[in-house]
Amino acid sequence: MNTTEVIPLETLVKNYALEVGFDLVGISSADPFDAHKRVTLQRIRDGLMDGLPWFNPSRVERGADPQSLLPGARSVISVALSYHLSANGKPRNLEGRVARYAWGDDYHKLMKKRLKLYVRGLSERIGRHIKARWYVDDGPMLDRAAAQRAGVGWFGKNTNVLTSTHGSWVFLGQVITDLELKPDPPLKKNCGSCTLCLQACPTGALPAPYVIDNERCISHQTIENRGDIPLEIRPLMSDWVFGCDICQDVCPVNVNALYTREQAFKKKRFTTLQLIEILEMTDEEFRRRFSNSPLKRAKLVGLKRNACVALGNAADPAAIPALTRALNEDQPLVRRHAAWALGRIGGDEAHASLQRALPSQTDPTTRREIKSALATFSSQPPIRHSREGGNPYATLSQGITSAHPSYPTRAHPDQTPSAHPEPVEGSSVSRHSRLSPRHSRAGRNPPTTLSQGITSAHPEPVEGSSVSRHSRLSPRHSRAGGNPSSPFPLDPHPSFRRKPESSPSVPPHPLVPAKAGTHLLSAPAKAEDGGETSHPPS
Repeated sequence: MNTTEVIPLETLVKNYALEVGFDLVGISSADPFDAHKRVTLQRIRDGLMDGLPWFNPSRVERGADPQSLLPGARSVISVALSYHLSANGKPRNLEGRVARYAWGDDYHKLMKKRLKLYVRGLSERIGRHIKARWYVDDGPMLDRAAAQRAGVGWFGKNTNVLTSTHGSWVFLGQVITDLELKPDPPLKKNCGSCTLCLQACPTGALPAPYVIDNERCISHQTIENRGDIPLEIRPLMSDWVFGCDICQDVCPVNVNALYTREQAFKKKRFTTLQLIEILEMTDEEFRRRFSNSPLKRAKLVGLKRNACVALGNAADPAAIPALTRALNEDQPLVRRHAAWALGRIGGDEAHASLQRALPSQTDPTTRREIKSALATFSSQPPIRHSREGGNPYATLSQGITSAHPSYPTRAHPDQTPSAHPEPVEGSSVSRHSRLSPRHSRAGRNPPTTLSQGITSAHPEPVEGSSVSRHSRLSPRHSRAGGNPSSPFPLDPHPSFRRKPESSPSVPPHPLVPAKAGTHLLSAPAKAEDGGETSHPPS
């Protein structure tokens, strides 16, 4: 008598995901992500998602309930696709760095096409139409919450999702389906006492474990911010012109992360950008060059603004002619940042360029920026601007660093925090008692003590569990991969934005047993919806 081995449906689902090209796959229930929703809504109230007006409570409410996205949902299939490539070394002078996730082709198109192929192929293998809806990181789905619940990865202290094999260098995708599948357990891993990412962030965007201050993040400023980059942030951005990988580069979990197999990400088209070339690029050249690249999200005016900041930080007089021409740009945003850069570079040629440009400027903000730059050429010591966190044109030792001692430009023995002890479950943290003036939105003083900085929910690792040296997950920004628009569910921190007298209650961390996180990338990409619904096979 012949017997046919019955393959469990869950095995078929996972094997086919790997067959179509995804690197990791896990299954979770379609229950609401109530704990993640609660923390994410608190983050919005605390102002930590400021600068992303489309990331609002209604979006979070919808994304936290798979049933609202697909009536009749029974399971969520979470996948991850690596974009990890070897580093290229330090950029040359007058070049700007680009976050790894944007080195190759735009992942949104690739991921959505592959998810669509996956759902249709799965229907054929099962022998019936599957009701499904799929998302990458530009829809309302709380992608990192789904990845953590499905055991694809765990949250890191930099808010990225970390995976055991590919680290945080991954893009995340989800398929909400009416298939009844047995869920996978979450991973029992966490970051232990490591705080390297918190120490390495040059702008202080990670004021406490599992907390990201959106408007201090270089990824947000270079991609999502459509206006002026805060003065106190500019000198700390170094040569980053699109995104930032610092908190991922220093993560021990990423040390032995496997490299991507995806050809579309291996092209390394935009590991660095020629800064002067960007400054002189036309709209048509921009559209043609970046048509299938994540870099198009910053728009040409944003890239030019970022190039000005990077040139100012490089302080190379060779950039003065290009920056001088940028003072005549149509966009005041570019003119203002070009003026700042010339003030940073200094010298007679830069001074003359600023003086010539001032009379023709009609935009009040641009005029103020040029005058501030010209003031740095005075023989008098630079004046501290009470509302700007020090003279942004002065050296770091004169202006920024001394004005913001809590935000070191790099880890220093005297500034390295000790390993964070485990907070008490259910404890609350009052708003830090000492709060520096809000310098252009971003100059807040991060918590200086644990009692000021961390609430609940960071238990010790489960006995027997370990944080492997090679572990990872997330898209972009997971901004690095994950949806920076998705919540940072492990965020146990209270308000960093409210007035000092306001002390909102923060729910204890709901999901850190043993724990999980994702990228900023980069900043989250906005979309009308981001999901697609399957159709019966034709």
